[in-house]
Formats: sequence, C-alpha cells, structure tokens
Amino acid sequence: MDVRTQVRAARAAIGAAEQERAAVEVARRVAELAEFAAARRIGAYLAVGGELDPSRVVDRARALAREVFLPVVVAANEPLRFAPFGADAELVAGRFGIRVPQAPPAALVAGADLDLVLVPLVAFDDGCHRVGMGGGFYDRTFALRTGAGRRPFLVGLAHDLQRVDRIDAAPHDVRLDLVVTPTRCLGREAEAGQ
Repeated sequence: MDVRTQVRAARAAIGAAEQERAAVEVARRVAELAEFAAARRIGAYLAVGGELDPSRVVDRARALAREVFLPVVVAANEPLRFAPFGADAELVAGRFGIRVPQAPPAALVAGADLDLVLVPLVAFDDGCHRVGMGGGFYDRTFALRTGAGRRPFLVGLAHDLQRVDRIDAAPHDVRLDLVVTPTRCLGREAEAGQ
C-alpha cells in the first residue's frame, strides 16, 4: 500500500470528537503565528475526507476583518485561482465535486496575491515536504515566484498521524513554510509559540 492510500485511510478513520479537538488546537497555533497576524488576504480550503478542518482559522480571520479565499480549479494543468469566501458566500460544485464560492472569473485572484495560504495535505515530513492528492495544483500555483520573489506564506494543516519519516520531493514540489498539527509546529517553531 502506498503512503497516500495508507495515510488517507488512517486520516478518514479519525472520529468526529478527535477531529474537532484537533481543529481547535491547530486554529490556536495558527492564530499565534506572526505571519497570520500580518496577513490581510488568506487562502483556505474546505476539508474533505478527514482533512484537518480549517474553518476555525477562517472564523478567526473573518473576526479580524481579513479577506478569505478558497481555491478554484480552472483547468487541469493550470495554477489554482482563489475565489472570495465571505461569510455569506454561496457554494457551488466545482471541478472534482469540490465546493467553491460562486464568483465571476473577474473576481478570482492568483495565489501570489495572497499573504498566507492554509494548505491541505495527505502526508508530511519533518522537512515540511508534503504529499497532496496527486493533481499537482498547489505545486503549480506556488512554484512560480512573482516580482521580487514574493509568494504567500504556506502553512500545511495536518493531524499528527499524517507525519511520515521522509518524502522524496521532486524538483517541482513546493516545500511548505510550516506544518501545523495539534501537538507541534514544524518549520520555525520559535515563531509558533513553542
């Protein structure tokens, strides 16, 4: 069984009470990040298949009057675009059946226009490398740096059981800046309040 299949099965088996506890603790850790405090435009995602739910982080961002965006797949081999996700946003089925805010194409923004992005993942290692669902959308979106090398601060959210010993990253794989779990913050632990 490959890592993606194995970790997805373990993640999907996490009970609702443990999912909730994990989401609360991860939201607390993210709220302590200096990068979160400085971010004005935040990318998030809607959790599926046992992914760590970022909705508490989204609620905190909205309470601080930050703009929140969700990823939209516009084409199979293109970078993600991000749609505004206000508290009253109407969600519709997007590609792959993933719900996205209903928004005209002109309202979508590029990943480089965000300050911080919460990134879903299947597995991670201590080097902040990630295994995603296999489509390469996040890698395509954040591999290219714009202007003076700016890209958003990338924060992977995960359950502790999603950690693996080593991920053999390919040259095109984008390393996360931090991975936040219910028990730790990998990357720059001192800035995460540890």
